[in-house]
Amino acid sequence: MRIDKMQTYADYKKLSTEEKVLLFDEHHYGYGEVVKYFGGKAAFRPVLMRTIVNVASNAYDNTANESENAKKPIFIDAFTGGGKIALCAPKGLFSQIVMNDLDSSMYTLYRVIQSGDYKKLIGVIGDVCKVAENNLMRGLNKSIVPVYEQAYQHKLVGQAGYISNMDILIAAVRFVTIYGSMLGTTSEDDSYTMASYSDIYRSACRVIPNIHTQIQNIIIENLDYRQLIAKYNGLPYKEHIDPETQEGGIQHEAEVEYQNVEKVYYFDPPYYVGALAKEDEGYRFAFTRDQTRAMTAVLDGSDKSYGELKYWVKSDYQPLPWDEDNKMFQSIENINGSHPEYKKFDIGTSGESAAGNKGAARSKHEYIWVKGLA
Repeated sequence: MRIDKMQTYADYKKLSTEEKVLLFDEHHYGYGEVVKYFGGKAAFRPVLMRTIVNVASNAYDNTANESENAKKPIFIDAFTGGGKIALCAPKGLFSQIVMNDLDSSMYTLYRVIQSGDYKKLIGVIGDVCKVAENNLMRGLNKSIVPVYEQAYQHKLVGQAGYISNMDILIAAVRFVTIYGSMLGTTSEDDSYTMASYSDIYRSACRVIPNIHTQIQNIIIENLDYRQLIAKYNGLPYKEHIDPETQEGGIQHEAEVEYQNVEKVYYFDPPYYVGALAKEDEGYRFAFTRDQTRAMTAVLDGSDKSYGELKYWVKSDYQPLPWDEDNKMFQSIENINGSHPEYKKFDIGTSGESAAGNKGAARSKHEYIWVKGLA
């Protein structure tokens, strides 16, 4: 049986380690389409997916030992990006899948693709591409931002279901922005000469209908990862806050239905800023040293402001240099057996790193830190 069709952990546990490895191989797993994105995990997806399902299986077993009516865990991708994990997670093994991204335009892109307006989105992407290509040929501004502001602002009237025409335009520009760059960078300040606009439109025609099918029944969130944890721990949470200060925003009451269901998180934050050459940074939101320290405190349990985290997988490069910054991760590593609940795995390299040819991290390996394995 293919893992993406599997419905019970009992079936999964019957498999040998070799069989589990084979199940997640690209040739056997129906991964489907995802969005091109800077720092995507396509090369590491088999080992990541297998690790996530192994953690989920352990979470389910622990729940079953405590209750005869055990629920399958919720899978939460806290930094979804291009969706290479959340869109492809085996739905039969989770009671719910959650995609979250703090980038509001990525959130909007996924909402529009999920909706019945996904075909209209493809058409608007085609229109944006035509205007952008015409401007490029005439030697005008190559940035996507003035293209859509000048050419489409006057068309933004009315509603299309719960998706507004502005939502569709934002989604279209985000798609063109990503697919018009070499690495799938997410900054609108870049110039887009790496791909032809006809190729971008063809990508939209191929990718978006498939993602529309994959994303049905998935919850899409637009929260800071800490507020996301609070929400799914059944605690009060805020949206649209300042990520640095955690201040401002809209306060929400606790959603208690999530309190008694185990959650398995996957954290793939923007690459640690010290691992990237400045000119190669491709994210709209960089992850600073302070944010890295704050995440470590949440993951190792020293900061319990957002509730307990029992099961998670985190991807990243090892912070550089190997001195003070490295210590930020030591509290979530199994160093000399002092923290057996946490494990760390070197999952290797894949050609050039996300830092590109100039990045300091290009010779470093990708690691995962894990809590909740048996």
